[in-house]
Amino acid sequence: MELAGEHFLKKFTKKQLLISIISNVIINGIVPYFNFDDRHAVHLFRGAHPLARFVLPMAVFLPFFITLDISKKTIALIEQHTSCMLFSPHFPKNKFLFRTAGLNATITLSVILCLMLALHASLPPDYSFDGLFLSIVSGLLGGAMAVIFVLQPINKVKKLYPV
Repeated sequence: MELAGEHFLKKFTKKQLLISIISNVIINGIVPYFNFDDRHAVHLFRGAHPLARFVLPMAVFLPFFITLDISKKTIALIEQHTSCMLFSPHFPKNKFLFRTAGLNATITLSVILCLMLALHASLPPDYSFDGLFLSIVSGLLGGAMAVIFVLQPINKVKKLYPV
């Protein structure tokens, strides 16, 4: 049997996943595609509009802001549908939120940067990619990060306070 709080949390999770996936796949796929100078020769780190210009900021800001936003909304939803406060008044809620978001952003940036550097080191010096392919990869990466960083904060808050 499902509790009332679980129903609201499942509905909230589905809605946030849908919004995040659609918006991030579209934005992170279309913006790079239309900003590549030469869509037939896009480099990872060289040129005016390399892939790193789009992916590395996405690897920092997307996890940070999605984690921060979803954590705040999840805490508010749980507090709204239960009779008690999720955190005591003495608990530094903002410190918890920013630490979790910062940790997610740092780890994601480190992993993405290491993968891009390894790929760059393993390719020939003047190797370039097709812009359409890279914009699809960028959009899918944005969608995957949206899924991860919507579900992770919800599960973290649920562990702190089971509904």
